[in-house]
Amino acid sequence: MKPRPIVILLLAAAAFAAPARAQIAPADTSEVILRDDMSDDEKIAALNRLLVLNPRNSELYNDLGVIYAGREDWLSARDAFIAAIQSDPRAPASHRNLGLVMTKLEQYDMALSELDAYRNLAPDGGGDAWKLIADARRRSGDPEGAAAAYESGLEAYGQVFGAETCDLIMGRIVLAEAASDQQTVDAVLERYAAGARDHLAATGFVPADRTGLAAKALLERALRRRIDAAQAETKAGRHAAAAALYEAAMVLDPSRQDLLPLAALAWFDSGDAMKAKVMARRATQDQPERPDGWRALGRIAEAEDRSQDAIAAYTSAWNLDDSQDDVAAKIGTLYLRAGDNEGARKFMGAVVSSPDTPPEILFNYGLSLQRTDDHKLAVPPFYKAVEKDPGLIAAWKALAASLRQLERWHEAAVAYERALASERDPKLAFQLGTCLVKDGRPGDAIAAYRLALDLDPVYTKAWSNLGVVQMQVEDYVGALDSFRTLAALEDDVYRARLNEGVCLYQLGRYEEAIAAYEQALALQETSAVWENMGHVFDKLGDKPGAASCFKEGKRLKAEGK
Repeated sequence: MKPRPIVILLLAAAAFAAPARAQIAPADTSEVILRDDMSDDEKIAALNRLLVLNPRNSELYNDLGVIYAGREDWLSARDAFIAAIQSDPRAPASHRNLGLVMTKLEQYDMALSELDAYRNLAPDGGGDAWKLIADARRRSGDPEGAAAAYESGLEAYGQVFGAETCDLIMGRIVLAEAASDQQTVDAVLERYAAGARDHLAATGFVPADRTGLAAKALLERALRRRIDAAQAETKAGRHAAAAALYEAAMVLDPSRQDLLPLAALAWFDSGDAMKAKVMARRATQDQPERPDGWRALGRIAEAEDRSQDAIAAYTSAWNLDDSQDDVAAKIGTLYLRAGDNEGARKFMGAVVSSPDTPPEILFNYGLSLQRTDDHKLAVPPFYKAVEKDPGLIAAWKALAASLRQLERWHEAAVAYERALASERDPKLAFQLGTCLVKDGRPGDAIAAYRLALDLDPVYTKAWSNLGVVQMQVEDYVGALDSFRTLAALEDDVYRARLNEGVCLYQLGRYEEAIAAYEQALALQETSAVWENMGHVFDKLGDKPGAASCFKEGKRLKAEGK
């Protein structure tokens, strides 16, 4: 009798199975076989013809049920599998298939009864029995029963990751996640992650089959969990715990060299500089072509004020990937601190055009330009910096200084006002006053100088400029008071006495004006004093005295005095 080909018809990823067998008896049916080129209807007809001759053949009924299940004719499939069981109550495959059909028909009590029978009858405990039972309980709305079934299956197979356990593991995880039971997810991952790693290691971490794919998925989830936990610990300031988690992740997957720099930085932030340096060095030695190890070394050196070492490490990282704008910015900042403006400009110039460049970097780039008197080039990055961070006072001050150098008085005044709003510095108020004078706003300039003097009452330059602007607006009484205050503060009061005389002259107090000019002459003989005295004598009607003063003034002017 010729062996009959085994027909295994599967539905929904091996949902229904036919039992293995060598042949179909009796001899008079040996010419009627199922072939792959037959349609379902032809197969059903062939099986029914065989069943007429073999009405107690369980395998034929099971085959018939598999075909009906493939067509999703669940009622016909149910009847066929029931007939198979009636013919052979100890056939595990028929109980399994009937259990699946009853699950489809949502008759869960009978489904669970059949699947349990399959588990008890199968020589290996059913292999997938616990998973099928758990799935049926989950579909019936019994998540707790499903969880218990998954756990029972895992307990039956132990903690070894393999073909029998992978579906149970993933099913338990999915069920726990649906219930937001992260504790169970974590526990399952911890229990089987090492086994999944060992399974994958045997194939060079390249999944060889369905079990390998499941192992990879589980391992990736376990890694993600440890990495997420490490990031959470870092955010909470528990850096040593974060470092330990990164190292635990590397134990699961030694190929994750990207975790070495993260662990190094976590150890550094925890205060363990030695461990940090060892791990960062290991990262650069094991994979010198990866920039992240060099970045970690750079950050450690930077924090320890080893600027040249930091520049060298960051430059190595940047040379490997020159798209790292943040690294270029760090190098530029370090060059700037070292006083190397050219180096700073080389690296910072590459990043200022990016819309994501932080305001501090824009500010530092502007400073590198400002320090070499490139004020025109410095203004745009300063403007970008304050646009991104209006509270960056240092950038407002630097912007104001460059605008002042470019004689863009109105813009400079606005920048000084923004800086003064947060930092009440008399020098800022003084510079604001100077810009306002140049901008043709003497009244506002007087207010700025008075603010400078409120902040620093002995600020002699502010007293001098205030008096000059007061004269411009013909407030000679106020100007006289300013210059007399200046004279009381300064050791060299020549200019104060000269301007005091001018104010007194304008106020018609000629005798006092002459006395002020004489005090000025005693300090410094200049053509300006003699000429101003000549005007006073002229007002007093003393023509000879006036002529004598003008003559002396002309002589000193010729001498350059």
